Formats: sequence, C-alpha cells, structure tokens
Amino acid sequence: MKKLKYLTFAFLSFFTLKLYPLAANAKLGFCQESGVKRVFQILGYALYILKIAVPILLIIYGIID
Repeated sequence: MKKLKYLTFAFLSFFTLKLYPLAANAKLGFCQESGVKRVFQILGYALYILKIAVPILLIIYGIID
C-alpha cells in the first residue's frame, strides 16, 4: 500500500510539475521527427479511450455493486 502511495505521488507530480529545458534558447526539434509524432498520437488515442472507458466502467461497477 505504501508503494502505491509513492507511485501515485510520483505519477501526479510528473504530470503537474512544469519541467523547463536547461537552456531556454535551445531548439530541440524532437517533435518534428515522425517517430515522436506517432508516439504522441498513440498516447493521445489511448488517453481519449481511457476518458471514455473509465467512467463507463465505474458506472457498470456501481450498478453491479
């Protein structure tokens, strides 16, 4: 249970903290590569599906319970 708390905290802090690059002027350009674009697109689809599936599952489990 303690590991779950740490894992949840790490997960939430990873998405809520704003991480800035070390050099403000650095142009990384990694988003322009096709592989990176594809990964972000797949992650976007996965999050979209989760946004729909999780509430439906919660409703179903609430009805069963």
